[in-house]
Amino acid sequence: EGGCVEQAIEHRTPGQLIRQLLEERGWSQRVLAAVLGRSEQAVNQIISGKRDVDAEMAIAFGGVFDLPAERFMDLQKAFELTRARMLLAWRTACLRRGP
Repeated sequence: EGGCVEQAIEHRTPGQLIRQLLEERGWSQRVLAAVLGRSEQAVNQIISGKRDVDAEMAIAFGGVFDLPAERFMDLQKAFELTRARMLLAWRTACLRRGP
């Protein structure tokens, strides 16, 4: 009944969702990397938010976890927009303060 748990929690990044899905299955990042045919480092970077999920990876995650690829892409897009807004706000604040 992992789907019920997954839907009850609001994830802010694809990595948060993937981390929960791994926990529900009792899988390690190494297991997921092997299933995907990717490096453990690449999987770790996505989960930690250091690497973006592209369309190809979203499809791969969707297949492994039986979720629509759009779920991963929507989280990625929302994360990127939040990151961009924060950077813009920081730059604006710095410009207002001056050198």
